Amino acid sequence: MEVWVNLEFGDGDFQQGFSQIKIQIDAFSTQSSSIQLETQLPPAQEIPNSYERWKKIYDSLVQPNSRGFKKKQLTNVSADAGFEYAKSLRSKLNQWLLPIKSQLEPVIPSSDRADIRLVVNTCGVTSEPTKDILHRIPWQEFHLFGEHSLLEAALCFKDSLLSQDVRATKPNSETFRRIKIISIFGDSSHLDTSTDEELITQLEKRGAETLFLKEPKRETLHKLWDEPCDILFFAGHSESQDYGQKGIIAINPNETLDLEEIPRT
Repeated sequence: MEVWVNLEFGDGDFQQGFSQIKIQIDAFSTQSSSIQLETQLPPAQEIPNSYERWKKIYDSLVQPNSRGFKKKQLTNVSADAGFEYAKSLRSKLNQWLLPIKSQLEPVIPSSDRADIRLVVNTCGVTSEPTKDILHRIPWQEFHLFGEHSLLEAALCFKDSLLSQDVRATKPNSETFRRIKIISIFGDSSHLDTSTDEELITQLEKRGAETLFLKEPKRETLHKLWDEPCDILFFAGHSESQDYGQKGIIAINPNETLDLEEIPRT
């Protein structure tokens, strides 16, 4: 069963809570169904605090190079500390999201194996720092359904329920075509991206058309923008600016690329 869950946040913050969250559920199995619900989320200042503690440890462990991505870091930290902070953040996140889970459980049986597409829409939130945290917290760790379910999380920046047109755009099994994936492996010093490459290579066995670019030059990428592409994947060092509204990726050790330079994204 395939399930699309769209969370549309109304205005609020982690100090006061979020008084209105619209939930739209579109489920596809032998029959399709659509349900709309509303709920609230309580104040949870521990969420941004826990995220910031984990991020400081993570940044110190990753040790990005000195090209401008490196910020003031902690010293003498261990991977075990990072795991503990990640575990704490995951626990606090799932505790905070219990009102949403309680709304969903009666609708979709947890015993069913489901592929879940969770879409988080924050257009109704006016505070940019609050949006930034909502965009950064690990939504993929949200324990929505049973352990056999798979969850993928995405962010929506359009001011509407993304899933309203899901049934209209869901592809027909008779019209499938090969998906083209362009994978950019940029500057990955101190990073291990071998698993990413292996996973994408495995998609070729499922019919995907893949193109791998390792530390490409800017002119190489500009020549590709006119080619059709379904998925653009990047692995390597990156940073965000302006409360997560601007993204910069390091395509090689000497060059960076602003995501706004990539057309049709």
